Amino acid sequence: MSLFEDGCCEKDVEKTEDRCRGCICEQLKKLDPGTQVEITGKSGNILDGKFIELDKKTCCVKLLASEVVSPFEPEMFVIISCEDIESLGFPRTS
Repeated sequence: MSLFEDGCCEKDVEKTEDRCRGCICEQLKKLDPGTQVEITGKSGNILDGKFIELDKKTCCVKLLASEVVSPFEPEMFVIISCEDIESLGFPRTS
């Protein structure tokens, strides 16, 4: 089963309900896929990568985290709830 199928991050909500609340969730709803982002989670961890999508039913944010050269770490998919994000940075658009 893929992490990106409907079973991931499933919560007890109606399939059509948009339950994601808060300023970070609202900003992510407007963000274009592929946008480079820097996210700080409530745990203090910083994630840098490309925004893939926000699932409005589960509030799961999917990112492709950037490759690190030293020490080497390959690109990886990361999933975090938009409600567990403390701060969000992304390039300013014109």
